[in-house]
Amino acid sequence: MLGRLERHAKSLDGYGELRWHANHSVRLTMRKGTLLQNTEAHEGGVSARCYRSGAFGFASVPGDNDSAIAAALAEARGNAALYERAVGVQAATLPQTPPGAGIYDYRSRRPPLSASERIDLLRGLNDSITQK
Repeated sequence: MLGRLERHAKSLDGYGELRWHANHSVRLTMRKGTLLQNTEAHEGGVSARCYRSGAFGFASVPGDNDSAIAAALAEARGNAALYERAVGVQAATLPQTPPGAGIYDYRSRRPPLSASERIDLLRGLNDSITQK
């Protein structure tokens, strides 16, 4: 994914930012010892921020393919241009900074539990609650 973002970042004219975000979730629902729900979901998208003549434009689009990245960039550029036309901002230059990159992964460092291990853990919690 980082390579795809870098490829699109080369098309930026002036200052711009591209970000990829992803959320992973697991949902287990148990009632009276019966497992009602066991689902996993993976959702994500891209966002872009572009600077033009004193104004920033921002856009966020679901998906992480090339067309989603291009759409986010186009929409962010359009939003910056719209603000520029509406407010009549003056052209300004931003300070020069080196390109930035970051990977932020807030998941646990422990190995993930398997589906059966998660269900066993939930059953243990359920049993503890029913014994009280």
